[in-house]
Amino acid sequence: LDFSTASPQTDDDETLAETLLNIKRSAAKDKGKAITQESKSLKKIKKKEMMQISLDEEIAQSFYEEEQA
Repeated sequence: LDFSTASPQTDDDETLAETLLNIKRSAAKDKGKAITQESKSLKKIKKKEMMQISLDEEIAQSFYEEEQA
């Protein structure tokens, strides 16, 4: 029999390490959900900006017409 003071590396330890690494890798995968949420908020901002631009154009047109009168 061969006894050692160092703890022997077992197959269970290797399997556990591989399993933990696989869990870590799978948890870090990008699901693409953040991109979808950002694009939705950008669309809302763009709609608000377009509304503001159209209001600004209307105000500018009314000022221009008042100056011409």
